[in-house]
Amino acid sequence: MQIRPIEFSLQSSIVSIDRHQVRAPGCHVSGVIKSLEKRYGRLQGRTDIDEKPDDYWNDYRTAGFLIERAFRELLSDLNLVRPGELCVDGVHMTPDYLDANEWVLEEWKCTWRSSGWDIEDPKWDSWFMQIKAYCHALGTLRARLRVFFVNGSYKPRVPQMKAWEMEFTERELQENWQMILSHARQEGMLK
Repeated sequence: MQIRPIEFSLQSSIVSIDRHQVRAPGCHVSGVIKSLEKRYGRLQGRTDIDEKPDDYWNDYRTAGFLIERAFRELLSDLNLVRPGELCVDGVHMTPDYLDANEWVLEEWKCTWRSSGWDIEDPKWDSWFMQIKAYCHALGTLRARLRVFFVNGSYKPRVPQMKAWEMEFTERELQENWQMILSHARQEGMLK
């Protein structure tokens, strides 16, 4: 038997699927949140996150896109709309989907973090900052978070799906948005 490796990458396919989603230049909510996470030391030991070359993340992005496409297929009974890139107060953001029947944000994640942490643990603060920003931009107080945990809780390492529905107050959304705007201005990310 002869076995030889061949080139195989889904990255080019993923890029071609998403080629219409070019990010606008300027301040993006994900960058502001990453900056906030650094300030408060919440990058879960990922101090070298900026030292990695951009292509280091390609397979991680590909896994996320594959999970998103699987979710989209499996949730086809929902009236899901892709809002596209939104800009509020000069901050750009791209929510995953909106359930147009119930006006509920749908945010989907694929992560190698442990599912063993309570969803209200500060470990997930960046996700909630993002979700609240998206809700603010879409004019909804409700969101669903669906997560594919690649290694589950690591006890044992078995993939696991979890989902949550949440409802925020207008005050929570406003406080979150003001924090994002304030930080973006302080860091010179927003003029």
